[in-house]
Amino acid sequence: MTTIKQEIRNRWTNAVQFTADITCAPDATIGVRIGLAVKWARQNDANLRGADLRYADLSSADLRYADLRGADLRYANLYDANLRGANLSDADLSGADLRYADLSSADLRYADLRGADLRYANLYDANLRGANLSDADLSGADLRYADLSSADLRYA
Repeated sequence: MTTIKQEIRNRWTNAVQFTADITCAPDATIGVRIGLAVKWARQNDANLRGADLRYADLSSADLRYADLRGADLRYANLYDANLRGANLSDADLSGADLRYADLSSADLRYADLRGADLRYANLYDANLRGANLSDADLSGADLRYADLSSADLRYA
């Protein structure tokens, strides 16, 4: 295990948003390194809004009430993550693994969830207004009280 500095950039400007000091194996994948940087960010109040977090390994991560507005989480592993009350409006979660994730009361307005795996996800009372859920797998998902107004559910 070694300590390294992992930069997280803004998805729109490519400017460095924050630099995290993380400890991982020297051959750790980029997904693992980004996941550790996000966990560091949560502990250090770093800004995750609009961050480029593609392919991040955030399985079982505690991201309750996180501000991830506009973040790029394409193909991220969010299996069993706690995103209760998180703000994911305008975030790109296309192709993300959100199986068993807790997204109850999360703000997913206008989020891109095309092709996302939401099997058995808890979307109770989630705001999915205008979200793109085309080709998403919602098998077994809890959608009670979810706002799906103007959401794209084609082939979901």
